Amino acid sequence: MNRLYGLDKKIIGLTGGIATGKSSFSKLLTEQGHEVICADQLIKEIYEQEESIKFIQNISFELVVNKKINFKKLREFFFNDQQIKNQIEDFLYPKLEILFLLKTKEIRSPIIYDIPLLFEKNLQDKFDYTVLVYASKEQQIERLCKRDNLTLDLATKIIGQQKSIETKRDLADLIIENTRSSKFLIDEYKNKFIKVIKKY
Repeated sequence: MNRLYGLDKKIIGLTGGIATGKSSFSKLLTEQGHEVICADQLIKEIYEQEESIKFIQNISFELVVNKKINFKKLREFFFNDQQIKNQIEDFLYPKLEILFLLKTKEIRSPIIYDIPLLFEKNLQDKFDYTVLVYASKEQQIERLCKRDNLTLDLATKIIGQQKSIETKRDLADLIIENTRSSKFLIDEYKNKFIKVIKKY
């Protein structure tokens, strides 16, 4: 198969929707001894580079304060202006590929890649297996407003930028339900994910 970035190791794609709890599940996997590469963490590393800070500052001076990116302000720009969104993605993605491939050299197969936009970018055919951490749209909105102190309008707009969580549910190979307690999420890991990882 033609894996992501031409990778020669088996790769499992871990995804979700914003505020579905994908990060919580990713953290759980790490605590259980699995090696996980996180796309958001790679992006964070890229944003810390001097070149990236200058790039963001060129979009708007108000996005950088004391040589640090104001991510709350950047998010507003990103989700309210398609041209800026495209501009930032065109800058980030080539750097993301380079950093990802560097990280994979240190990890044995299978690689677990925590990637939020797996289905939005139609990358499902680039993975040996896909896992979706699921919560309903209503739960997403409620959690996002509470977590990031956002207005209902902005939270709804951000979630609307992503592919519907129900559509993702239909596309994924495995569904991890994150609709209840943290204990339930652990049970989902033990009862579902472990069986998958053993196959690979």
